[in-house]
Amino acid sequence: MGSSLAKALQELLAKPVDVQTLSIAIFILGLVVFTVLCLLFSLLHVSHKPPLQSKKKRRRSLGPYVNHVPSVSTTQGARNRVHGKNKKTANENHSSSQQVTVSCREVPRYQLNALCVSCGRVQSKKACRYSRCGECCRANKASICTAHGTGGSAALGIVEGALDDRPQELDLSYMNLKQCPSRIGYVGTQLVCLNLINNRLTELPEEIGLLRGLEELFLQYNCLKELPDSIGQFHKLQELDCKNNHLCKLPGSLGNLSLLSIFNATNNLLQSLPSEIGNLTRLEELCLHSNQLTKLPDTICNLVNLTALYLGENRLTKLPAGLGKLIMLTELDLSSCELTELPDSLSRCTSLIKVWLSNNKLQTLPDQLGRLHQLKELHVRNNCIRYFPASLSYLQLYTFSANQNPLLYEWDEPVRAKLTVSPDTDVPPLLELAARQVARCNVAWNDGDLPSELADLLRSRKQCSSCEGPFFRYYQSEVVFANIGIFHRVPLYQQICSPFNNMHCQPVDLT
Repeated sequence: MGSSLAKALQELLAKPVDVQTLSIAIFILGLVVFTVLCLLFSLLHVSHKPPLQSKKKRRRSLGPYVNHVPSVSTTQGARNRVHGKNKKTANENHSSSQQVTVSCREVPRYQLNALCVSCGRVQSKKACRYSRCGECCRANKASICTAHGTGGSAALGIVEGALDDRPQELDLSYMNLKQCPSRIGYVGTQLVCLNLINNRLTELPEEIGLLRGLEELFLQYNCLKELPDSIGQFHKLQELDCKNNHLCKLPGSLGNLSLLSIFNATNNLLQSLPSEIGNLTRLEELCLHSNQLTKLPDTICNLVNLTALYLGENRLTKLPAGLGKLIMLTELDLSSCELTELPDSLSRCTSLIKVWLSNNKLQTLPDQLGRLHQLKELHVRNNCIRYFPASLSYLQLYTFSANQNPLLYEWDEPVRAKLTVSPDTDVPPLLELAARQVARCNVAWNDGDLPSELADLLRSRKQCSSCEGPFFRYYQSEVVFANIGIFHRVPLYQQICSPFNNMHCQPVDLT
């Protein structure tokens, strides 16, 4: 066959043919040769294949465990059952001195602790990840074993090595540490990142403040009750994560971290924040979710570079009036608190994109909420809201949830009539004008400084839905219904302080 193929190839090459025909011929010839080689290989493989093993199941030997298997004697009830079936089997099992062969599936039933892989003399502990006895496991400085509590020794060895190697990163996470290794503060100022995640630390030593070159410090998932004052010495620190601890308070020295951009203290026991937190002017992300905060310091409004503020699941009842200074804020989480109102200045945070306000006690939203033109996601579920500000119609929301609120019904005419007000005259009364002027100029007054009628009027201050100006008894209001988002048709309410002065106050067009 080989000679014929060679001859055919020779004749093909001798003839003058084009390149395409020659390529096809060579491909066909190669395919034939490959098929012949595969056939020869399969024939050789079959001829050398060993005979099939018997399908009869074999019992595996116990090896070192066979000496520990006790001899088994058959009970009287078992002898009676066996005697009725097979006397020979009963007589064989009746011998108490005969050794019992146990199948491989039954080995773990009699298996004892294996010997230590290091010394080979003492049995290892089942929970030991290195299969060593206690002495050998503790002797290994690199051992991180919860069964023998060797994480502290291993961490100490790592720190001792770092004293010589001077690394930039030190990882002591998941070592079951109850305290920091000694001399950790002397690793050097070249250390940039320290990772102590997922241990059982209850405190940090003051000497940790000597690591003044730190830029990242990770302390989450520990049992820390407080942070040391020396933490204020980390002047280069940019990220501090201490979520899922038992922190009850934060040190005032935290305000010295002038370069800090991310601070996460989620899921702790914080009841208040130090006023020095307002010194963190470069902070961009502040996570204080799931704590016990009852109020916020006014200095938190100084964090003008803040882009994300997460305060959900706290006990906040009120927010600072100057919250509108956070003009860079894009995400605000105030869900599951106890808020009854929001500051009107919130409408000045024009960079907001996502706002969570669900599960509070809010009755109204700021009248100028419609100025948040970049807002795309608004959650106000489970509150006490009866109507929304009319400026809400200006927003193009992608996500809007307002379920579980006592909203007004569109067919509830008596309630809508009570909220519809129209002034009788084109010009406000003189007393109204005087009260507006005092309110606009922020004139400070005490009881007795003003006529009682004027003082009573000033205590009932309201804000115009259009110009944000103050008004008291002279205004125009109405309730209309409009579609917000995709699935919600909600009542919108507006109050206009100067309904007959279009140059001063323009009502929201809800048609």
